[in-house]
Amino acid sequence: MASRFLVLLIVALASSSTLACPVQPPCQCSNKTNPYTLKLEYIVDCSSLGLTLVPKFTGGEKVDRILLNGNKIIKVSNGSFIGVTTGAIDLSSNGLQIIAAGAFEGLEKSLTDIQLSTNNLILPIPGLLRLTALKTLNLDYNPNMRTIYTKSFYGLTSLTKLVLSRSYINRFEQGAFEGLPALTDLDFYGNLLSEVPPELSVLTNLQTLNFDANDISQIPADAFKGLPNLKELQLSRNKFSGAGQIDADAFKGLDNLEILGFYYDMLGHIPKQTFSHLKKLTNLDMSYNSLTKISLGDLAGLNSLTQLDISGNSVHFQPGMFSDVSKTLNYILIRSNGLTALPIAALQEVKSLQWIDAALSDFPKDLPANFASGLSINRLSLMWMNLTSIRPDTFNGLASPLHLDLDSNALRSLDFVTDLCQFGYISVSENPIVCDCHVYNITQAQTTTLDGTCASPPAYKGLGIRSDEFQRKAKEDCKNKHIVGPVKCPWK
Repeated sequence: MASRFLVLLIVALASSSTLACPVQPPCQCSNKTNPYTLKLEYIVDCSSLGLTLVPKFTGGEKVDRILLNGNKIIKVSNGSFIGVTTGAIDLSSNGLQIIAAGAFEGLEKSLTDIQLSTNNLILPIPGLLRLTALKTLNLDYNPNMRTIYTKSFYGLTSLTKLVLSRSYINRFEQGAFEGLPALTDLDFYGNLLSEVPPELSVLTNLQTLNFDANDISQIPADAFKGLPNLKELQLSRNKFSGAGQIDADAFKGLDNLEILGFYYDMLGHIPKQTFSHLKKLTNLDMSYNSLTKISLGDLAGLNSLTQLDISGNSVHFQPGMFSDVSKTLNYILIRSNGLTALPIAALQEVKSLQWIDAALSDFPKDLPANFASGLSINRLSLMWMNLTSIRPDTFNGLASPLHLDLDSNALRSLDFVTDLCQFGYISVSENPIVCDCHVYNITQAQTTTLDGTCASPPAYKGLGIRSDEFQRKAKEDCKNKHIVGPVKCPWK
């Protein structure tokens, strides 16, 4: 068996050595695992070497990726990559100003990914327009870009993802996005846009659109006309502070939108009827605005809404406020709302509710009995609240098995876990937990998964409750005490 393994190893090494590196030192070639796809890739690494020119490639070898980022390459000349075939090139952080029309000659049918972030490029870029196989183009932080000119990307017929973030863009010429029939993902994060550009209407296959951190203050009717396939829209960190800035028909035509982000937008109210067109919306984020109330009708039309985030607002909770979504909403985030108790009356009307995230609230440090009485949820998040103790009857009435997030509090004990069938999961990471035999007993019942780290006694400090070392030491230290075995619960 050993000799067979040795033969296989020699064959593998011999086959890998036949793939010659197509570039001279100081560049290096190696096989690396892509952290996103987990596939083995053959990489040419010329990053951060102070290069002023693209190195000469020889041998005609096919490589998966060429890294030229972090150099001082101002210009990519015609024929710079003749002698190599690759699917991806990273030219980020070079101060690039010019990419000649024939820069990628020979790669027109193989190049699918180009990273050009942190450079000084302006549009159009002649060297890109022949790349009919290109799928991903990253132009993040090219601060001289500013304007998207007519047909800036014309010819990139396979492009699916385009990143134009942080490039001080504030102007679009008519026809700016012509010739991009396959585009599904467009990112304008951190620019200077004051409106939704009507030039987007030709991108009929667009699915994700990001306007996060711009200067948009108004959205007129039919602002997203021509984008029927849009599934995610981010409008967060803009300037929607005044009344009437979002038209009732602003989202008309977005029949397939599923995710909408409006956090940190200075919204003082939910514009009437604005969401009525979004029949398929599942996730609405309105956190960290200036909302003080949600009235009946504000969420009308959101017939598919399952997740609502209204954290960081001073919302006055009252019965009926969630009536419009009471049949579908199963997850609500109410973090940092200054709450001193759960708003039971408002939440118990949401019959579909399963999960409440009330982290960063001002609840008592010693949680009282029947803390969530009246609710039938099965997951509760109470993180970052400096809780010091919990009673055994605190969570009475909640659905079993309860999933409980208690990370980053001041809990020392898990004595509140007396019913071993009440909890399915408890996370107590970043708490000063004393790991005693009761903690060990919970793990042996095999009903509750505990996540956390022991703070004391000294022999257990730093041990993960789920670690083999904790289990071994606790088994020895608790051997003369009554330890339950696996417990059978009605829900198991």
